[in-house]
Amino acid sequence: MVAYVFVVACLFLATISSCVALDYTVGDSAGWGLGVDFSSWSAGKTFNVGDNLVFRYVTGHTVAEVNVEDYTLCTAGNSVSTHKSGTTWIPLTTPGTHYFICTVPGHCAAGMNLAITVSLPEGSATNTPPGTCPPTTPGGSSTTPGGGSLTPPARGLPVLQMVYSDAPATLLSYGVLALPFLLLAINQ
Repeated sequence: MVAYVFVVACLFLATISSCVALDYTVGDSAGWGLGVDFSSWSAGKTFNVGDNLVFRYVTGHTVAEVNVEDYTLCTAGNSVSTHKSGTTWIPLTTPGTHYFICTVPGHCAAGMNLAITVSLPEGSATNTPPGTCPPTTPGGSSTTPGGGSLTPPARGLPVLQMVYSDAPATLLSYGVLALPFLLLAINQ
């Protein structure tokens, strides 16, 4: 009986922990701006469906998600979305290559462009619909694996952290806290 409960508890925790998403601040502490090598920044990073890109930039820049042709030509004629708020959160909801540029004339050609490849999370089936884990929301409270509450940091601070959505993190906390008591009750 103890083994059965332990297996069920482990499966429960494994299911919850599979809903981990990463938030990447583009350009780290330099942010989205001129003079940053975004190819080097993205090299070695693994972007998965469910992760978020966080663009932090000063007034006078934009973020546009574009197709490969617009990326190559540094134009936003057919942009998927364009933002100019100073902080832009882009949820990565589909696998494939995603392209981003600054639409201010000359900025894309000067290096304000980013191409990343987004994969399905490890262990996902190819037919798994995107968004199986609830997305994190900017400004919302999230829980880190070590506990505590996170809000998006002030402009210019790097974000590369595990962020759990509120529901799975709360369930994970309760599950971890309840497991020893459950095992004690069974052994009585």
